[in-house]
Amino acid sequence: MGVTLAGTAALVATAALPGRSAAASPTPLPPLDPGALRAAIDDLEHPPSTAAQLRVGGTAGDWYGASGVADVRTRRPVTAHDKVRIGSITKVFVATVVLQLVAEGRVGLETPVRSVLPALLPARFTPLTVAHLLNHTSGLPDHVGVPEPKTAEEVLRHRFDHWTPREWVATATYGPLKFTPGSRQEYRGINYVLAALLIDELTGRPYGKAVEARILSPWGLAHTACPAGQGTRANSELTAPARCGGGAPGPSDHSTSPGPGDGGLPPSHRR
Repeated sequence: MGVTLAGTAALVATAALPGRSAAASPTPLPPLDPGALRAAIDDLEHPPSTAAQLRVGGTAGDWYGASGVADVRTRRPVTAHDKVRIGSITKVFVATVVLQLVAEGRVGLETPVRSVLPALLPARFTPLTVAHLLNHTSGLPDHVGVPEPKTAEEVLRHRFDHWTPREWVATATYGPLKFTPGSRQEYRGINYVLAALLIDELTGRPYGKAVEARILSPWGLAHTACPAGQGTRANSELTAPARCGGGAPGPSDHSTSPGPGDGGLPPSHRR
């Protein structure tokens, strides 16, 4: 699974952007500092959090730690086998399915998004392609009319806000494009909300079902899933067991965010 997703990430990164010269070899990393790592995850006040898990692996060494509670009522401690929401890692799964559909000839990287989803984007927009979505080079406008919580209290107040995917896309269509598609890159969750809607349209089923059939089941990711009806609601991401203590870490079973396929926001907010 790691090889497949790494290869996918490389394809997504190069599909629509100009090539760049290879970077110099990175400076060797210093040895891990277990004390500093432990102090970092034990500080659950900045920002206020209920728990933290951290797994570090690589040439500098390996380390795993957990802090806080998995259940605020029972005060059960967090363990390496608790499930977590994978947030924006959901995008990697969505990109994988889109690239599979490209390989099958069902859509092209240069296919205009409006040719598949004709009613979502204004005709005044310069045509956006599938590659522009995957590479975050669409230039879509900022969202209008949505809450932007900046404190824990504001997040709590909006935690049950619900947006359908099409409602969420509509909030990013009021202004002009921020730049000519393909000319710049800006990381935006809305790109992958649209990518997930492409999957819905091309496969005839919710994107979560496509992810399950094309990635999770074939690779035996039995503890990874798309919640809220397997991608039928706007607030569904992927989640899975953290598995940070031993063995390969797995994506979390489910997650929620601004739209299907995006991920990365607090559960239920903007999805």
